[in-house]
Amino acid sequence: MMAKTDTKKARVYIASPFFTPEQVERVKRVEEALEANPFVEEFFSPRLNQVDTLVFGSELWREAVFNQDISFVKWATVIVSVADMTTAEHVTAISGDRIIEKVADTDSGTAFELGYAFATDTPILVLHETDSTLNLMLSDSLHYYTKDVADIEDYNFIKMPKSKYTGEVI
Repeated sequence: MMAKTDTKKARVYIASPFFTPEQVERVKRVEEALEANPFVEEFFSPRLNQVDTLVFGSELWREAVFNQDISFVKWATVIVSVADMTTAEHVTAISGDRIIEKVADTDSGTAFELGYAFATDTPILVLHETDSTLNLMLSDSLHYYTKDVADIEDYNFIKMPKSKYTGEVI
């Protein structure tokens, strides 16, 4: 395996939920953008690689999917994530004497993949098409933030420009 610094084009892991039709459509747009990006050598999308030869949810399937996804997070030179917040009835954060009401959170699997990537110094690009508030652990770990999938299609994975998230956080 080549070192992450030896590659001329990016190897991208897509970290994203794909449980609802809207989430699937959002991930498909990211896959299409990466396919069109001239700076991308290859990408891995867990949505397209669910180890369909094993019974979904079985112990063997769980082990295979977990190990495969971790292997590809390690393989990637960059992570592209879809910040697709799941809504909850009510999430209350208490800060000092203030009560802050928020109703969104990141998919736990996506959050795990992003934490793993951050811990291994893999840059994280985030596409955030919704109006939800980001968790600060996501917003402050990313290398590049965008609200437009066209930016992923045009992104220069060689020069790796930065774009900071400046919005509200939870």
